[in-house]
This record gives sequence, C-alpha cells and structure tokens, in this order.
Amino acid sequence: MGLAALLTPLTPGSWLIFIGLELLGFTFWRRGKK
Repeated sequence: MGLAALLTPLTPGSWLIFIGLELLGFTFWRRGKK
C-alpha cells in the first residue's frame, strides 16, 4: 500500500502524506522565520 499510494496520486493515503509533509514544512518554515 505504501509504494502504491506514493505512485498513484489519486489514493487517499498519498494525499494524507502530501498534506502532512506540507504541514511539517510550514511549521518548520515558520519556526525558522522567527
């Protein structure tokens, strides 16, 4: 499921991973900006 979710962007799992990475990057960016 992991690799398939990464390869196919229409699966819910990959969207969750993508959103999670975006949130992580955003928090790190805000933390570094301070």
